[in-house]
Amino acid sequence: MKNLIALFLTVIVFTNCNHDKHITASETSYGASFVKASPLNGNQLLEQMQGKERLQCQFKGTINMTCKKAGCWMEVAMPNGEAMTVFMKDHAFAVPLENCEGKSTVVSGEAFYKELSVAYLKHLAEDAGKTAAEIASITEPKKVLAFTATGVIISEGGAGGKGTKKGKDCAHE
Repeated sequence: MKNLIALFLTVIVFTNCNHDKHITASETSYGASFVKASPLNGNQLLEQMQGKERLQCQFKGTINMTCKKAGCWMEVAMPNGEAMTVFMKDHAFAVPLENCEGKSTVVSGEAFYKELSVAYLKHLAEDAGKTAAEIASITEPKKVLAFTATGVIISEGGAGGKGTKKGKDCAHE
């Protein structure tokens, strides 16, 4: 009986201690916890999205920038020279506002195509700290590949927020 109890306690301890073993000491997790399971690179994601509007997956890439106001989105470099915007689902969590550029990330959630309005493109440009001239030059809507993340892992990440306020500081369409 003692051995059975000891075995049971050992299983509980190892289960509880290893629930985040997918996160290394040089990584920080935001949002829902997930185990990295063969995340797609940019080329693989573009291939898998052909003929589809939505795809549940994990994606890995390099961060170009994060939202400077609320940490509710980030741009991840794509192989075609563009950047894919990754939105934090329902503003339930945030990534660091700065010092993420050039860091590796893995995101879990849903890739999808979306047409962004001129007003929203201008909003993103403002959040990114673009100049007034750059913002004024936005005159056409744009269909883009985007991603809604339920969880994000950033290598050597900072101290991101626990949530953001949707509204005057940041308003997703």
